[in-house]
Amino acid sequence: MDIKSMQDINAKFSESRGWFYHKASNTDDMISKLGYNAVAISGEVGEFANLVKKVLRNKERLNDEMLAHMKEKVADVFIYTLIVSQLLNMDLESEFLKKQGKNEGRFEKKN
Repeated sequence: MDIKSMQDINAKFSESRGWFYHKASNTDDMISKLGYNAVAISGEVGEFANLVKKVLRNKERLNDEMLAHMKEKVADVFIYTLIVSQLLNMDLESEFLKKQGKNEGRFEKKN
């Protein structure tokens, strides 16, 4: 499945629930929705980081349950990323490849 298909699936899911965070009617609406989604992404990243912190501090074990919880948080970040990419009318696959190309030039290979 490609990213465009994932965006479409998520848009249909959202719209069927009356959520339109992936569409903006004007610039002010876009700014508001970008803000909401930026906070949402940050929150999910924070939840993931907190799980990692608990494992690092030996308060939790890195078992199947913890790994599943971590994966769920990463999926949440990805979903919000899909929403933001739609809001920005962004071809996420193309932008990924552009950025990957830049990183190839910026970072030296290790053998």
